[in-house]
Amino acid sequence: MLGQAQNGKCPGVEIKTACVYPQNAPRERTLYSTVESAEDFCDPVAGLLRQAGVRQNDTVVLVGDGAPWIARIAELQNLPLVLDVFHASHYLDVVMQASKWTETQRSSERKRLLKGEIQVQSWLETCLPLPCKREAWIEEARSALNYLQNRLSQMDYPTFITRGWPIGSGQIEGINKSVIGHRMKRSGQHWSRPGARGMASLRARRYSRRSLLSHDDLRRLPESTYGAGGSIRPGDLPTTDSGQASLIVRMRWEELRDAGLLDDSRVEGSGVATRFLWAETLILLVLVILAAGSILI
Repeated sequence: MLGQAQNGKCPGVEIKTACVYPQNAPRERTLYSTVESAEDFCDPVAGLLRQAGVRQNDTVVLVGDGAPWIARIAELQNLPLVLDVFHASHYLDVVMQASKWTETQRSSERKRLLKGEIQVQSWLETCLPLPCKREAWIEEARSALNYLQNRLSQMDYPTFITRGWPIGSGQIEGINKSVIGHRMKRSGQHWSRPGARGMASLRARRYSRRSLLSHDDLRRLPESTYGAGGSIRPGDLPTTDSGQASLIVRMRWEELRDAGLLDDSRVEGSGVATRFLWAETLILLVLVILAAGSILI
């Protein structure tokens, strides 16, 4: 949000940013940033997904900070929504403080939550004090509990982890700070909506990859490229020089492996032809003898 807060609210310009990337190659991201409503923001994001080669049976997961407009996009696009676990930990900590948990207890629970070990709905059902004891809570604690209760389906972190989904929005949070905020929240700056829209779009294009890596390209890589969980090392991505070289080597190696020709002399055809150079050896031997005779004389 650009502008100065007044009475706890910012009447300025809200910049919306989307970051699209494949789960196994998070560096291959593309950004879209603009000043639009949630409804108008949906079409460009859908276009990014199509350009990335996302198929109908692929799973697209939306991770956000709980803002209403993000939930609106998830609804319009029919996408599963995950509440960023770091935001959830903040609100859960407020609830634990109101419940008189010690700092040691709260720290332990926050660590469990950040690891994706806590299903928040079950946690609230088990650990939340009785309603009569919550009547004395301050407004901040009541608001934090209400925030969590309205987003229970977005905080089933153990299930998300099992499915291989991300549970943190650290990448987009960093982008908002370093790509958008660093340029557009400088001291004394004022932005019109058209100006903010143009600069946000420019910054997003500047910090996207040179070209969007197609998900189809990731599916077609040699089998030996993929590590644990289908991950791909940055140096093996086909958008890099090392990745192009790796692609050639791995394709040839897997071809030989599948044909059973590894460690087989037939790999080089009929082998390397060899012959003994008798004439050249004889001439060299005569020269050595003559040279030795000359030394003796």
